[in-house]
Amino acid sequence: VGYPAFIKPQDGGGWVGVKKVENFEELQAAYDDSGSRPQNLQKSIDYTEFVRTVGVGPQMMPMHYNAAAPYSHQRYLRSATQAVAFNWLTPEQEWEVKATCKVINAFYGWDHNSCETLIGKDGVIYPIDFCNAYPDSNLISLHFYFPGLVKAMTKWLLFVSVAGY
Repeated sequence: VGYPAFIKPQDGGGWVGVKKVENFEELQAAYDDSGSRPQNLQKSIDYTEFVRTVGVGPQMMPMHYNAAAPYSHQRYLRSATQAVAFNWLTPEQEWEVKATCKVINAFYGWDHNSCETLIGKDGVIYPIDFCNAYPDSNLISLHFYFPGLVKAMTKWLLFVSVAGY
């Protein structure tokens, strides 16, 4: 995958145990530190947007995500001076991040998941973490997006109840 890269626990979450490595020596040390936990190695992507798409049934909600923010309630803010932005993805980008999450959810049979993608400076969309079967879904973190999530969950639960799933 080349360097820099990220080594992260296969069963991780919340960025716990994720390490950026710049060369083979750092990679070996990070792997050795991981003990017996299986690890994933991922290429580092130079990106312009980090997108977390939360899916509930067929409803997909792309959100700007700032993984570098120290607290969960800051991660969905657009910037230090702007809480949210609208139409920040092109129609093509929005379609692709939604389709990625729908395909992953259909493959695993999940009703609720989030898929993280990076929009590279090269314009390519890279799925980087797409198996979050228990995605961030609380008011403190999602703030502005939380009512949309509640509405999506309500619609999906009503559909499932009426359809008899």
